[in-house]
Amino acid sequence: LADRLRDLEQAGIVSREEAPPPFARPLFRLTPRGEELRGVVRELTRWGLPLIGESIHGEAFRGHWLAAAATLLLEDSAPDAAPVAIEVRAGEEPMLIVTAGGALQARPGPGVNPDAIISGTPRLTMGLLTGMLDLEHAQSLGLEISGDTSAIERIRAPLPLVGAGAS
Repeated sequence: LADRLRDLEQAGIVSREEAPPPFARPLFRLTPRGEELRGVVRELTRWGLPLIGESIHGEAFRGHWLAAAATLLLEDSAPDAAPVAIEVRAGEEPMLIVTAGGALQARPGPGVNPDAIISGTPRLTMGLLTGMLDLEHAQSLGLEISGDTSAIERIRAPLPLVGAGAS
């Protein structure tokens, strides 16, 4: 990963900046040139959604995969409302999705008093968040949801993603 990030930095796709405490690692942001790739990466992410959570040859699922998909595909439908935080437990570590001022960010790690918690398989979790499953159907398939469900509804994908079925 470090080599890939160095290559992307040298190619002018990402820039590195030191994170303020409590983060002890650098942050990488897309440069204007890297931003030009956002649409392509979004479409590749949509294309790959049906494969999320499928174990291939015993490979483990990584929670940060959901963070990347969430950042690309979800949006805050109430940008003027108070921020919300949703903890997603679908991999080896939880992920936190936070909205503030219309921006949506996702990062690995748990939340402190999140507004809602979603627990289940990666496929069910992404099915709910991408609009392929409604809350009731997702719960009937085994997804556990606690807290304020309106927070979850607020960050769901604006339109169901074709081909991203989660049944």
